[in-house]
Amino acid sequence: MHGSIFRFEGQATIFYPYEGPCYRCLVPEPPPAELAPSCAEAGVLGVLPGIIGSIQAVETIKLLLDLGEPLSAGSLPTTPGGVLPDVQDPERPGMPGLR
Repeated sequence: MHGSIFRFEGQATIFYPYEGPCYRCLVPEPPPAELAPSCAEAGVLGVLPGIIGSIQAVETIKLLLDLGEPLSAGSLPTTPGGVLPDVQDPERPGMPGLR
């Protein structure tokens, strides 16, 4: 289970080991340090950590109790503040987490 926040944007996803893309598939290179300030420097929308944490909690419960449809592996939904495409099982030869 992964969740992240930055200013007005948030995202959550599930990584299934050996069944789909890994975090490195979604983010092949880390951003330069000047483009990744800390939350103290950049600020975060106050309710955003709670929203992303709630999504993570619901997805975890769905997985543990085998209820409903959990997020698909590699799907990366975001809050309206940011626009990122869903990544569906990219072809990355040599990535150990992929089938």
